[in-house]
Amino acid sequence: LVGILVAIIRPQQIFARLRDTQRMSDLNRLSNAIQTYISEFAQNPASIVLTADLGGTNGCVGGASSTIYYSASTNPPGVPAPFQRAVATTSVAIDGTGWLPVRLSSSTLLNISQLPIDPRNSAYDAAPSYYYTFACRTDLGFELNANLELMKDQAANDGGDNPVLYEVGPNRNILPTATSVNFYPNP
Repeated sequence: LVGILVAIIRPQQIFARLRDTQRMSDLNRLSNAIQTYISEFAQNPASIVLTADLGGTNGCVGGASSTIYYSASTNPPGVPAPFQRAVATTSVAIDGTGWLPVRLSSSTLLNISQLPIDPRNSAYDAAPSYYYTFACRTDLGFELNANLELMKDQAANDGGDNPVLYEVGPNRNILPTATSVNFYPNP
């Protein structure tokens, strides 16, 4: 009876919490997949491609240019130096042409059929905005971010440099913080 009353009274919060759980699960799975991919090709680092549009790690921080990749349908507003925006896409392809440019399809250790996208995956100009972001470093470090709806304590305690966004990856200080740029409007 209590469960039924809770579902009737607060279904929006229940669904928002479920979406946040999905976001955290998606980013953790992607982080593990990228780390597995890097480990598999560690014997030949030149074959590791974290930025498929530029090849290798050229689009990573410390390379020729620094690119932020989005699972959104439209590009977020301008980002601070040293970053540039990739073309926003909702593609879920795992061959490096999807929103995450890592060529996960070349791994024999991974069983991923498509990339996840945010459960709401709203455009940046929708308030608030929900989409996933990715950036990397030339030392093969990377960061994945998501805006959470309700579970803000998870974002504040994830070990990253941004208390507003949920951050995963070995380097949780690559992407710009929401406080330094309108990166995720109205988080």
